[in-house]
Amino acid sequence: MKKSMKFIGMLFSIMAMSLFIACSSDDDGPTISDDVPDGFYIVTTADLANPGLGSSLIASVVSAPNFATTPRAGFFETYYYLEAGSSIVFASYVDNVATVYGGAASSEDLGDGTMDVGALSIDGSPYNVSASGVYHVAVDLTTESYYVVPVERWGILGDATPTGWSADTDLTLDGAAASTGANYTGTGIVLRQGTYKVRYNDIWDIQREPGEDGGLNFFTNFGGTTSVMVTGGSNFEHAAADEGTYDVTVAYTPGSGTLNWSISLSKTGDAPEITFDPNDYDWGVIGDASAGGWDSDRDLFYKGEDTEKGHWWAGVAYLNDAGAFKFRAEDGWDVNLGGTLTADGTEATLESGGSDFTAPAEAGAYYFEVYTTDEGTTWMATMNASGWGVIGDGSPQGNWDADMDMNANGFVDGVTTYTIEGDFTTDGWKFRANDDWAINFGGDLNGMGLDGANIELSAGGTFTCTLSVSLGDDGSTKYTATLE
Repeated sequence: MKKSMKFIGMLFSIMAMSLFIACSSDDDGPTISDDVPDGFYIVTTADLANPGLGSSLIASVVSAPNFATTPRAGFFETYYYLEAGSSIVFASYVDNVATVYGGAASSEDLGDGTMDVGALSIDGSPYNVSASGVYHVAVDLTTESYYVVPVERWGILGDATPTGWSADTDLTLDGAAASTGANYTGTGIVLRQGTYKVRYNDIWDIQREPGEDGGLNFFTNFGGTTSVMVTGGSNFEHAAADEGTYDVTVAYTPGSGTLNWSISLSKTGDAPEITFDPNDYDWGVIGDASAGGWDSDRDLFYKGEDTEKGHWWAGVAYLNDAGAFKFRAEDGWDVNLGGTLTADGTEATLESGGSDFTAPAEAGAYYFEVYTTDEGTTWMATMNASGWGVIGDGSPQGNWDADMDMNANGFVDGVTTYTIEGDFTTDGWKFRANDDWAINFGGDLNGMGLDGANIELSAGGTFTCTLSVSLGDDGSTKYTATLE
């Protein structure tokens, strides 16, 4: 039998036998209050007998394929205010019998912030809190681990927000205390028709490596509805009739039986009139150095409005080492950009109607970004030698941590192909550009979509995977894939 199953079995047997600390004044343990509901709790070592009811952890969900959620046996989480200098353990109470857990912890880098991870064991050492604040705390009995993540900031993002899905509009912490909770607020935020979510520390979830009983990815974002926030839930919807300028508050309120967060929107004014419409700038790469020559574009994708880039577009095009190219909008020459652009990622200020860009010194796949921070008065761009890769548990890479780069094969008759050979499984995977999620494709291999669902095969095997980029019948750039 697996170790984790032994651990869970031991848990319930010990609960059944008790630790001789139930409702007694015996020297073997403290007296437990008669009215502690059964459950998991965060408990200070100084007060094992009387856990705060707001400190209960609840059985919760983790991520599942296609952005879904699923329950996980033995997984509990909550958000809780912890005082600096306190020492905590985790206690399971059943019929007023307490089983206490702890264990040594070490810090891990999340990219945005840190997380402490501990090895969970019965009567393990306490966790020492270094700084006061609100924490995301989780316990997983399957992997015998606990997680403590400081909630440093909240943000709102989505196509209804000023920054789109590419970055957070930050909410500022407005005081925090164990008794009253905490508020994270933002003022003067323009919300338009569309969708959005809230997340903390600029991350979507906590991703753990797969173990013998499977992986563990738990959420750091909320969705659902503004009246009922759900961890990892569906996007919030914001209707056209509700467009306006808002004060936004994400609030933590100490309590029991929920994850203790709520969101409120207070409208303070109308939304500013839109004077710049990104739909008027459907940028593409064109030129005799590209697959379409001077006859057809290879489209870039609009990625919303970013706090640093403003409105921005991105995409990949294969370029030969001879010829020239430009950016043009709406498949026409009324609006086009030129000048000087190098393949080392250096930002260039473009010229409206400027000279053709010179082809790079080496043929290959290149990743482009075009953006404006002043609604079209000034345009900038970058260019990097970077193309397509595959990523995911079902890809030859075998995880969601890094891409496996595809070979760029050039173009024939206007069709560019990228290939990779390896072992694919029935787990999910995707294509993405530039080792980043800004441009990723999924869904049906014969007609994939931007930001589409994970690709899942009916049967695994060793395949040559080919991504083909061509001109569709409607003049747009078409992406299809085959596995042989």
